[in-house]
Amino acid sequence: MRFFSNTTLENQVCRPKSGINLYPFGAPMGGSRSFQSSTGYRYGFNGKLKVDEISGDGNSVDFGDREYDTRLGRWWSVDPLAHKYPNLSPYNFALNNPIYFVDKDGNIVVDMYGNPVTVIVKNGGTAQASASFEFSKGTSEKAIAEFYANGGKVIQTLITTPTGNDIVQDVKNSPNKIHTNVVTKEEKPDATRGKEGLILGQTSIKEVNVIGENGLPTGEKQEIVKVNIYEVSIKEAGENARNSQMIQDPNSPAQEFEANNLTDEQKNAATAAHEFKHATSSKDLEIIKKNGSLPAKDPQHKESYNKGTKVANELGNLNKKQ
Repeated sequence: MRFFSNTTLENQVCRPKSGINLYPFGAPMGGSRSFQSSTGYRYGFNGKLKVDEISGDGNSVDFGDREYDTRLGRWWSVDPLAHKYPNLSPYNFALNNPIYFVDKDGNIVVDMYGNPVTVIVKNGGTAQASASFEFSKGTSEKAIAEFYANGGKVIQTLITTPTGNDIVQDVKNSPNKIHTNVVTKEEKPDATRGKEGLILGQTSIKEVNVIGENGLPTGEKQEIVKVNIYEVSIKEAGENARNSQMIQDPNSPAQEFEANNLTDEQKNAATAAHEFKHATSSKDLEIIKKNGSLPAKDPQHKESYNKGTKVANELGNLNKKQ
């Protein structure tokens, strides 16, 4: 490897000490895919100290807080912050997604931008479940209030059911930036309709400005997955179901909403469960990105419909117990 000094224009040589190709979780590929200029260099995956004496060349590395097995993609000891990731094994590495997430020292996980990723759910999947949220530095009071009125309410309701709690964890662990917006009657007085009929919820891909820690746009753009929940459409679908009118959308869960006597917030959450399945599916998002939306008759809707109706039934069971 050669480079030139800007001041002296001297041709200098930089000699790498080692080079190695690794699998995603850090295991060395071996063979002719690696080289090492000296036997004294002992650093491997993520620049961490290798513990070759125990497991062989590059199979174990010391991150400081814990030692890590690159072959298994697992730590050798329990995560001291396991309570922040209740849905994951305390031995997992980088939320099981080392391509997107970074674990610098075996202590806390950050995303590719360095923002902490924490999941704080108590008693998930039960009627006593509760969730709290941590926001990135610089998040405005307006944005926080908007979140609690939209995605926050949806999440708080979903985690009270086993299926809903699983869906929330899928959203949290997704590499996609998912934003939830409950569109109220004040924002959109009329029901939202498509070619197949009423639209209760919709998943789309949008480009938005990146906001810096000072609360101002950085001038950069980022892609988010936006989930809209349409309250007026949900209400009209419910009225149609109660009046035994035909629901034009074959994937509408309105009948389950009414049969289970769901509250408005529970209907929003069950609709979000349907949409979150799309928002965390790479196949669904590929279709949405190509066509702008996922047609109601698309076979991909079946699994999402099942998730939404299952959450509706679980919420209905909770209502019967109260």
